[in-house]
Amino acid sequence: MLKENAINLLNQTIKCPKMYATDKEAFLMRVSTILEIVDENFSVENFYKTHLKTFGSNYIGLNEEIDDIWAKEVINDALYLLKS
Repeated sequence: MLKENAINLLNQTIKCPKMYATDKEAFLMRVSTILEIVDENFSVENFYKTHLKTFGSNYIGLNEEIDDIWAKEVINDALYLLKS
């Protein structure tokens, strides 16, 4: 049931991503929180590294505005993690 709810939340988020967040940091935080609740083995660090550039231990582009294509990639990745 919890996994179903997470999938529904992610599907709602992708319909209008800028309603939930305007920058990459906030959007990743929303998606990561949903995944953390459902999957105890979920790695926030790896998820961020997958969707942001890094410079050493710093994430680059956290304050960048999200676009629909990037948001869809993040959600699709999250859905894949939930279904695997």
